[in-house]
Amino acid sequence: MKKNKTISGLVLITTIFLVSCGKNGAKDEDIATKTFSSGYYYLFFKDDHKIEVYQKASSDSYARGCTAEGEWTINNGKVDINISQSFCGSESYKKFNGSYNYDGNCLKNQNENFCN
Repeated sequence: MKKNKTISGLVLITTIFLVSCGKNGAKDEDIATKTFSSGYYYLFFKDDHKIEVYQKASSDSYARGCTAEGEWTINNGKVDINISQSFCGSESYKKFNGSYNYDGNCLKNQNENFCN
């Protein structure tokens, strides 16, 4: 009898652990309306799944440099970014296209690291 209770307890604990850990990664509410930065590049995630990318000389500066826009989605807990248009004639912002892991504070992939 005691062995059955121990096994039942282990099954319950394992189930609770798996359920609580099963939803890793980003959710819309983690990303929407937030700004993430890396150096002088800023990503602003709008709540309509549009993204604005811009440059600033510093975090306390109001002046924005070259801007671009695109869309973002969340797939399997990862944030996918697709920059589709630059307003300064440069395609350099497309280097930010790709899939990013979200750790609760930063968006990271093999090339970039943006934090809020």
